[in-house]
Amino acid sequence: MKSMAMVAAVIALLATGLLAQPVDAATMGTARIGSSYGEARILVGTSTRLSITAKNLRARTVYTVSLRRGSCATLGALVVSRRMTTTSSGKITTSFALTTSQARLVKLPISIRVGTRCGSFKAPVVPTPTPNTAFSGRFEAVPGVSAGSISLVISETGRIAELSLEEFNFTNFDCGGGWTISSTVNTSTYFFPDPIAINGGRFSVSRADLDWDGVFDSATSVRGNIRLSIQRASGAPCQNRPLSATWSATKEGSVVPPPPLELRSAVAAGKVVVSGRGINLQRLEITLASQVAQPLALVIEPATVFRPGAAATQPMTTLAAQVVTLAPMESKTLTLDVACASMHLDQPSSSDQFGLDTTPSSTALLALLKVPDFAGQTFRVRQFAIWTITDNPTRTGYVGLGSFGIGSGPSDEEIAVIKQLFVKAGLDPSGYLALA
Repeated sequence: MKSMAMVAAVIALLATGLLAQPVDAATMGTARIGSSYGEARILVGTSTRLSITAKNLRARTVYTVSLRRGSCATLGALVVSRRMTTTSSGKITTSFALTTSQARLVKLPISIRVGTRCGSFKAPVVPTPTPNTAFSGRFEAVPGVSAGSISLVISETGRIAELSLEEFNFTNFDCGGGWTISSTVNTSTYFFPDPIAINGGRFSVSRADLDWDGVFDSATSVRGNIRLSIQRASGAPCQNRPLSATWSATKEGSVVPPPPLELRSAVAAGKVVVSGRGINLQRLEITLASQVAQPLALVIEPATVFRPGAAATQPMTTLAAQVVTLAPMESKTLTLDVACASMHLDQPSSSDQFGLDTTPSSTALLALLKVPDFAGQTFRVRQFAIWTITDNPTRTGYVGLGSFGIGSGPSDEEIAVIKQLFVKAGLDPSGYLALA
C-alpha cells in the first residue's frame, strides 16, 4: 500500500445526522408519579414511546399502569393500559412504543397512573444557551483517529456561529484507494455565514463540507455525535471515513464580540473590498466583499466620502452611521443615504462607478452631521449646510436645488436654520462666507 504523512491535512468535519444516529428522542413531557414513586416520560421520535421508572412499590406485586387524557384531577379517555409486576425491590422499569391510534391521543394535558399513584405530564423546559458564550470539551477516539478538543461559540443571536476541532491525530488511517494517512496536531475551524439555529435545545447543519448535530442537556452542557472526513493533499476526498465518535462540551465563559471595524480601516487592512454605483443625489449603492475567513462587523461613519471614477461627477458623503455584518468571505450590497460633497459637479447616475475615499473625514463635516437636529431637517437644508462646508459659497453662490432643472438657493429662513446647526456643532459661522 502507498503511505502518505500529511502534516497539514485538509479536514472537513462531518457528523452523523439526527436521522442516521439520533442523540436521543425528543421528550414531549415528564411526569412525577405521586410524591416519591418515580417518573414517566413520553418520547417522540420515529415512534411515540412511554418510558416508566417507578419505585417504592410493593415487591412482586401486579400493578395496572395506565396512560390517560387529562390531569390527575380530571382523568379522561384511556390511551393505553398494561398490567406489570414489580421486582423484588419494588420497581417497574419499562419502555414501549404506542400504536399509531394511541399516539394520536397523546396531547397535553395527559397523566400516568400506577395503581393509585398518579402524575400529570408537563412539557419539558427547553435548555437555552446564553448568547455570546463559548463551550469547550472533548470528542472521543475511534480507530485511526485520536481524541481531540472541540469548541463552539454561541453568537449574540443565540445561534452557533463557530466550531473548532483541535489537537487530534490520524494514525495509519485507511483512506482507501491504496492510501494510508498519518498526521499530527490537526486543527479545523468552521464559520457559519448563517449561524446554526438551536430549536428545542437541538441543532443540526448539513452543507458540502459539514454535517453536524447535537443536543443541549442544559444551558451549560451539550453533547452529540461527530465524524471526520479527510481529503488527501491533492484535494481528492478519501474513500473511507472514520467511525462516528461521541462528543460533549460545557460552558467555558462569555465571549465579548469585537467592536465594529471602521470601514476605511477595514479596507486599509485588506479585510474588505468596496465598490459603489450611483443612483441619485440622495442614494448610493455599495457592495462590501469580505476578504477574510472570519465574520466581520463594519461601521460606516457619517462623513465617509465615496469618489466617482469620472472627474466630472460629484463625490458623495454618508449622512449617518451604519453597522453592517459580513459572514466569512460574504459579499453584501446595500443602499446608503448620502448627499453631494461638491456642488458644481454633475449629479451621479447608475452608470457612475464609485470607490471609497480612504482619507480621514472632514472634522467640520463630521461635527455637523452628528448634530441631533440635522437628520430631521429638509433635504434642502441638509444639502445646503453640507455645501457650506465643502464649497464655502457666498450667500448668493449656491447651486440651486429643485425639480426638473428649476431650482433656487437657500432662503433666509433656511440660512438661519443652517447657522443654528453650525452653532450646535461648535462651528463658528463667521468662518463661512454665506453665514458671516
